[in-house]
Amino acid sequence: YVPKDQPHLEFDYDGCKMCIDTSIRRARTCAFISLVWAEGIRAYCSRSFDNFVWVNTFNNPSMNKAVGMAQITLFLALFTPGLSTEVLGLYVYEIHSFGWAIAFLGAFSCGVGCELYKYFASKFIEEAELADYKENEEDRTGDIALRL
Repeated sequence: YVPKDQPHLEFDYDGCKMCIDTSIRRARTCAFISLVWAEGIRAYCSRSFDNFVWVNTFNNPSMNKAVGMAQITLFLALFTPGLSTEVLGLYVYEIHSFGWAIAFLGAFSCGVGCELYKYFASKFIEEAELADYKENEEDRTGDIALRL
């Protein structure tokens, strides 16, 4: 019901549904891109508990190949007709540069979060001397004991 003296309250439900569907498609596409990029960044962040991501970043050739293959697979999934839209529900041509920027910011913030966690956790590990544990040889019961 729309009062006759307030025609500005009229609402276009079909236009709204189209807007919502388009927004969901764009969000899904940005989230997918950000997820793949974040996993690549997280892989480099989690190489070491002691060193930050920028220390010897590309020293592991196997990991570089794996992250590279993930990026190639991402772009194949995004730009293969039929696979991207009908199967995965990704609409890469709808997100424009703003969507790519949002995806990058999501992945970058994941990397920043991982590095911040590593920084603060290292303080607790050093404090509790958990970084220098060694495994003993098997004791008489056959169990392996850890020495802190």
